[in-house]
Amino acid sequence: MDYEEAIAKASPEEPATVVDAEDIWVIMYTSGTTGKPKGVMKSHRSCIAQYFIMIHDHGFSAMPDGINLLVMPCCHINSIYYSFVNTWIGAAVMAYNTVSFDAEDLLKTFPNTK
Repeated sequence: MDYEEAIAKASPEEPATVVDAEDIWVIMYTSGTTGKPKGVMKSHRSCIAQYFIMIHDHGFSAMPDGINLLVMPCCHINSIYYSFVNTWIGAAVMAYNTVSFDAEDLLKTFPNTK
């Protein structure tokens, strides 16, 4: 089934699932620098707290024309935090997907960049 077909068949009702602030939102794995890699369970509450910290510390504000470029793999905690904090404040998020860095190509990916 393709995306459009799945959306057309979906119920317009909200799902019956209730999510609590302490429910696990994501399991991030450490690099294992002090031993074996470990799964770190992050709750919804801890992720939202991290977003507020980033908004304050980095001076983020709602920027309808702002763009955040993710240059790290999307499985990395930095990409998760920066992508969601930007969507929270209304800014766009771009993932630059390339095997090797090409500055000229990167500039062409930004809207209104000449």
